[in-house]
Amino acid sequence: MQVSVKISGIGNHKDVINDLAKFIYTIKQGIKDHSGLNEIHKPVYSVLSAEIHFTPEKIETDKEAKFTEFSNKSQWVTGFCDGYNFEAKLFDVGSPFGIKKGRVSKLHIYNEDKDIVRYDRGWDGKIAKEHRPIYNKVMKLLENSPKRFESENPNDPQ
Repeated sequence: MQVSVKISGIGNHKDVINDLAKFIYTIKQGIKDHSGLNEIHKPVYSVLSAEIHFTPEKIETDKEAKFTEFSNKSQWVTGFCDGYNFEAKLFDVGSPFGIKKGRVSKLHIYNEDKDIVRYDRGWDGKIAKEHRPIYNKVMKLLENSPKRFESENPNDPQ
């Protein structure tokens, strides 16, 4: 009998295999330590002795972030990148409250499991190293997006 294990997601796959091997070894030792193997334990022991085939799932990534909503009716925009959604308050001009004094004054990048970036005129936490590429793609899209409003500065003579 063989047991196949499919693990999907991002992470260090060698650590997962090592943890599974330690788990199986621990259970096998526990079975051996309990008054020998009887007829009930033999099937369990044979499964635990099986090979584990590890097949990491290929993770599709977007080459760039994309808008799902970008209108001239609101400063709020939405989009997605690499399996994450984002919402941002985007102005046509930079601001002292913007990220790096840029056009984005509020940013939320998230998926159904967790938030990875929160900025609301200031950082609500540090961006994890593994999420930096997503953040960079989103910021590139936002900062390079076209202007949507005639003028946001009432003193601007146009």
